[in-house]
Amino acid sequence: MAYKKVSTDNYEAAKLKIERLKRFNDPFAYTAAISLAAYEKTTNDYKVAIDAKNAGLVAIDELTIDLNAKAAAYEKAEADLRLFIGRDKGLESDEYVAAGGIRQSEIIAQQQKTREANKKASEDKDKTE
Repeated sequence: MAYKKVSTDNYEAAKLKIERLKRFNDPFAYTAAISLAAYEKTTNDYKVAIDAKNAGLVAIDELTIDLNAKAAAYEKAEADLRLFIGRDKGLESDEYVAAGGIRQSEIIAQQQKTREANKKASEDKDKTE
């Protein structure tokens, strides 16, 4: 999801290069670190790392999908509990507030403050024009 899988294009090109060089029956050994065998080992190690990362990304994607499903279920359960407590005990009850709700009187008071602020802003705007 967040990370893209690593392409194996470089590995495939290197593998083809190794196959072509092996046809010459020459080890192309210049030092211990610079030879066709060393290049082939490094290339194979690179492929193993690509495969490991890509497998890890698949696992992370699966875990992320599972987490998102569980998070949605959690949010629904929380909202349902709050809704039913509000119906049972009322929107002004301490139980409803403890479940994450806001007292209806507080909502109405906040809406009134917002309306008054908007009205004042509108009046101030009219005065400046």
